[in-house]
Amino acid sequence: EEETLFTVRPWPLGGFVRIRGMVPEEDGSETRVASGFYSKSPIKRLIVLAAGPAFSVLAGVIMLFGLFSIDGVRKPTNVVGSIIVDGQAAKAGLIPDDRIVAVDGVATNTYFEALSRIRDSGHMLRLTVDRKGNRIDFQVTPKLDEQPTEVLDSEGMPIGEQRRQYKIGFSPKFVPVQISASDALMRAVGEPVMVVQQMGKLAQRKAKIENEVGGPAQIVMATRDATESGVAMVVFLAGMLSISVGIFNLLPIHPLDGGQMVVAVVELLRGGKRLSYKVQNAVAGVGLLVLFVMISSALFFDFNRIVKPAKQPKVITGK
Repeated sequence: EEETLFTVRPWPLGGFVRIRGMVPEEDGSETRVASGFYSKSPIKRLIVLAAGPAFSVLAGVIMLFGLFSIDGVRKPTNVVGSIIVDGQAAKAGLIPDDRIVAVDGVATNTYFEALSRIRDSGHMLRLTVDRKGNRIDFQVTPKLDEQPTEVLDSEGMPIGEQRRQYKIGFSPKFVPVQISASDALMRAVGEPVMVVQQMGKLAQRKAKIENEVGGPAQIVMATRDATESGVAMVVFLAGMLSISVGIFNLLPIHPLDGGQMVVAVVELLRGGKRLSYKVQNAVAGVGLLVLFVMISSALFFDFNRIVKPAKQPKVITGK
């Protein structure tokens, strides 16, 4: 007798629960399975289907809330943390641990103030830095990006916009900052919104898919980097993966939960009448084809990253 099946599988297939009576039959007998999935009304099926992705997102938010509450957040400062060896800043004479205190005579007390004046400049700048208590001026000519890059906000986080910007080749030093429980909650809740925005940019082709999409190899590399950075980064990665998987499962593609929810909504609009077996097979076939293309693309991008790894600029870091 058919029972509910619980499975755990490696990414990209993932774990899932197949409720008894969840497989459509040509004769429609799935609707007569006692306590089976299709024996329930469309609205009940919608609730069950939404529960999985919702819990996945919620679990991620809870992990991030705990992380932000305990560990705080890392905020950028106007101190040079690392510098590209052949970058404009290095050529001008800047070194790690220099504090940028003014740009063209205008005081810069934060990283964002310095960043704002540099990225839109397009001309030679006079940077005043504090180096071990001494004020030194440097002449730096920012270089325009060859390709659009993420625009950062006052906390060094992407705002969801990309454009070509002027840069001098340095990254700021980050410092840990404790935040209140309410701020931690707002930040954690905001992460799913950011994931949705990123997916939206991919759909609109406002982001380079080959740079944003990854498969198992990308996850392994991200996990390795997180492990090397400490427990906090591992927890952050786990939370973001949980959120991403939950939102991905809401995509209207059969057999993902989102695709099955679309079927349930259609049947709800039909007064609870089931779609024909032929239509269900067609919907499932199209969905599997789309998933195959998505998974194949992710694996292809992974293969490219392994065969042709992106060239990383050499950098000098401070203490």
